[in-house]
Amino acid sequence: MSSRPLLVALAVATALGCSHSQPQAPPGPPAEERVTLRASESAAIPGTPARITFDRIVSDSRCAIDVVCIQAGEATASFRIDARRGGADAFVLDTERNRSAVVSGYRVTLVSVSPAPRSTVRIDPRSYVVEVTVSQDSGNTPPS
Repeated sequence: MSSRPLLVALAVATALGCSHSQPQAPPGPPAEERVTLRASESAAIPGTPARITFDRIVSDSRCAIDVVCIQAGEATASFRIDARRGGADAFVLDTERNRSAVVSGYRVTLVSVSPAPRSTVRIDPRSYVVEVTVSQDSGNTPPS
């Protein structure tokens, strides 16, 4: 008995199985990007023409790490997103109530503000560092 007809049938079945590729799902929105910025620093939002800038800390009432507080307090940071020609959109985020905003078609979330305050040390405004996540907002397409 020859195994040749079996090999031919197997080869045909394999070829037919491979000829129908699965349809690919359309690409979703770009992944959330984590960006760390110092005061007055900006960075490109990966995969987009936009830039995000951390201007400064507007206010910082966070509880110092070396004392006991009744409330945690909050830090408020000023940002800009430049996603179009001719100007940038300014906005503020804080560590408590308004951690996230949609600006120029991007969702920006304030993850952290450092350094942590101490009761005996005044933080130099230039030493602040923020960490944010940035992603394209699925409800809005950023302008080109």
